[in-house]
Amino acid sequence: MKIKKYVGILLVFGLIALMGWSGAKAEPAQEAEQPVLKSYKVPERLASEVEQILHSLLFYSEPKIGNARLTPDGQLLVLAPKSFHNGVEDFIEQIKKNNPAPSPSVEVNYWIVAGREAKTPAKLDEFNRIKPALETIQNNQGDMEFKLLDHVVLTSSNQGTPTHVEGAIVRINQMFSAYSDGSLSIQPSIELMRTARGDILSIKTDIETKSGELVVLGQSSQDFFGRPIFEQQKDEKDVERVNVYYIISADVKK
Repeated sequence: MKIKKYVGILLVFGLIALMGWSGAKAEPAQEAEQPVLKSYKVPERLASEVEQILHSLLFYSEPKIGNARLTPDGQLLVLAPKSFHNGVEDFIEQIKKNNPAPSPSVEVNYWIVAGREAKTPAKLDEFNRIKPALETIQNNQGDMEFKLLDHVVLTSSNQGTPTHVEGAIVRINQMFSAYSDGSLSIQPSIELMRTARGDILSIKTDIETKSGELVVLGQSSQDFFGRPIFEQQKDEKDVERVNVYYIISADVKK
């Protein structure tokens, strides 16, 4: 049983607190509930994850209502409206009582691949792990040639907390959730930066997948300029139009 089960308890109390906070702002005569700082003792092996959950709920709320931080001696400091602390206390008590296993860490690989029509089928052995995905693309779209534009990896153990990585031509922001049946929910935002005219192509999606499964998130037809991606043909100009494929695979680390 993972710690994620107990997030719902905190969310209920958090929503109540947020409703009270928003209601206070709507009535000019009523003062907003002032943040209160309290310290909590949480199981050491779960402390970082609990901190991240509370930090996300408090710091990224609209409006921001507080924060949560671990001290060097393992105390969890929570700055939040007084009513929010009811949920925090219950959340931490449930964790101590049930002693859940820490949520797994997840390693997510992103491959950005260029492709275009070819006279003969592409030889795909060099693509190793994503070879099955490229075979499927080629079977569906005909003979092609491919080139890997970028490959980046994001590793995170904090569910619901944004993580970020920047590669040679892509920027990726990601959040994930892991479930007891082994499935994963991943919310990536991918920005492709090296395009003609300096445009930034952005893709945002929400996918359900299994550990180790290859998923083609989508494709786009995109113009590139400068150093060619593929060997140029005689009739081609400086701007090169290719298909771009976005491939992802997530691996749960025990």
